[in-house]
Amino acid sequence: MIRIRRRHLIAALGAASLPAAARGDDFPTHPITLVVPFAAGGAIDVLARLTADHAGRALGQNIVIDNRGGAAGLIGAASVARAEPDGYTLLMASAAQVTIPPWVNRALTFDPPRDLAPVAHLVDTPMALIVSAKSAMTSVGDFVGEARAHRGALNYASTGVGADLDIVHVPYRGAAPALNDLHAGVVQGMFTSTASAAPMIASGKLRPLAVTTPVRSTLLPDVPTMAEAGWPTAEVAVWAGIMAPAGMPRTIVRMLERAFIEAALAPEVRERLVKLGADPVGHGSREFAELLVKDLALWQRVALASGVRVEWLSGKIAIVTGAASGIGAASAKLFADEGARVLAVDRPESAIATAHAGNNDIAVCAVDITGDDAPKKIMAAALEKFGALDILFNNAGVSGRAFVEEMTDEHWDRVNGVNVRAMFRLCREAISALKARARDKGRARIVNTASVMAFDTDYGLAAYCASKAGVGGLTRTLALELGKFNITANYVCPGAIYTGMTQTNFDN
Repeated sequence: MIRIRRRHLIAALGAASLPAAARGDDFPTHPITLVVPFAAGGAIDVLARLTADHAGRALGQNIVIDNRGGAAGLIGAASVARAEPDGYTLLMASAAQVTIPPWVNRALTFDPPRDLAPVAHLVDTPMALIVSAKSAMTSVGDFVGEARAHRGALNYASTGVGADLDIVHVPYRGAAPALNDLHAGVVQGMFTSTASAAPMIASGKLRPLAVTTPVRSTLLPDVPTMAEAGWPTAEVAVWAGIMAPAGMPRTIVRMLERAFIEAALAPEVRERLVKLGADPVGHGSREFAELLVKDLALWQRVALASGVRVEWLSGKIAIVTGAASGIGAASAKLFADEGARVLAVDRPESAIATAHAGNNDIAVCAVDITGDDAPKKIMAAALEKFGALDILFNNAGVSGRAFVEEMTDEHWDRVNGVNVRAMFRLCREAISALKARARDKGRARIVNTASVMAFDTDYGLAAYCASKAGVGGLTRTLALELGKFNITANYVCPGAIYTGMTQTNFDN
């Protein structure tokens, strides 16, 4: 039975939990900056000010609010991601900066799950579809009907991107200015948190059509849910919490975590948050990391279902090994579909050529990757064809069962030779080209295919399990050694990615 352990799924978001050289025992010695990535006046800003005041008193230092709006909050988030991980620069974050952009924004200047670390999950709040109280629209059906009847004529406000209706997206620096324009009739609709819209709903300026939670909001008990309005799949809550630059000392994480959780759950703060429509949560960094993993998967599904394409691979150059069939062939085709130029590597020549026949963005290289000169041949082919390398995707692998007592040296050497040794040799050969690309373009990547069997085993799979554990060790060391050159190294376990084929893994 295969057992997938959650720690392997949340490792990429657990940077805040890792020990660092600096202990932070004297933290804090001067004021802390809390970046709010939206204009002043919105719900996130109010949450930041309420909790920062309380947490600052607990820490013995002022927490200064710095509103840096723009680009759906990405400008402020990027500034925190680039800051020193010393605890003095924090982000009041939400999905709009962390878990949605990787799937819908091809112009990201940072990698949110990698560059930001969770500290404390403070609140959840439902979203609501809002229109002006002066509008003739009184239901979700009215809004959708109006959008379909007047395609391209309806303006909707948001602090993000993405929709499957033909309506005009008008981006804003924050919820507050968007809500003002909604009331004025500049835009005709908006999805926003009930916390952001609550004051203008209470004053009669705005009309909520539906909320996105499974049950009605206690703040807006007369407003139907999206399911009640006929849209049962439109269910989502907005989280908000404190994040920091990745790599912050664990001692500092614990201090900030404790201070902000106590702030969010303090009776006087909690009462005000509930009146705004927010549900105080107060979860620590580990629970927050688990939430982020789930939220990343949610917004990936939403992006795929809505047809939004990031195409972050546009213009990139990739090598994909094991590309004649299965995951390798699918990945090579996906890379090309997303705008990359690909060198597909496998053998025999007939198989690799047939797999990618007619695709002008995929060149093929028929080579036995275990051969002595294979790494040089592969790199020479890539550089001759494309002149550079952005991504090395090592997918080639073999399996085969043999009980240890009966296993031959040849079996062990074949499995480990393909799965680990060939991968190591190609990585070593590619490093100079990846460094050059990282200097020119800012980043290069290595992705290695491992397996959930690296963390478990089954009868007769000693060689395979050992090889895939070796892939993990090799990749972690590559990440450690090459990170300073802006080269990322990650391994992927296909069996730990939720699909119909892997349902049993998750059930177990």
